[in-house]
Amino acid sequence: MARCFVTRRLPGGALERLAVEHEVDVWPELSARANALLRIVSYAFVLVFALVFIWWGIEFVRFGWDQLSELAELPMPYIFVAWPLAGVTWLIFVGESFVADWRVLRAPPE
Repeated sequence: MARCFVTRRLPGGALERLAVEHEVDVWPELSARANALLRIVSYAFVLVFALVFIWWGIEFVRFGWDQLSELAELPMPYIFVAWPLAGVTWLIFVGESFVADWRVLRAPPE
């Protein structure tokens, strides 16, 4: 049961659209450019976490390369691959949102 939680939850959470599903408004209503700038700053923090998940997730997979799960009798890399996979999907979706907000920020002011 724990294996299903780890392998299902991390990629499942990563595959959601971050900008749509996990955005919490704590600032007052700002202009489109100011909102784009705030989102770009928040994407920088997500980028840091994504890189941590990728870097240490790969190390985690290497650690479990020759191990078997005692409960599921699966190779541990099958279970541990959820961590770097989550980081990669965060990079993809944050990159997509970053490009959209960068275009808003670079657009001529109205």
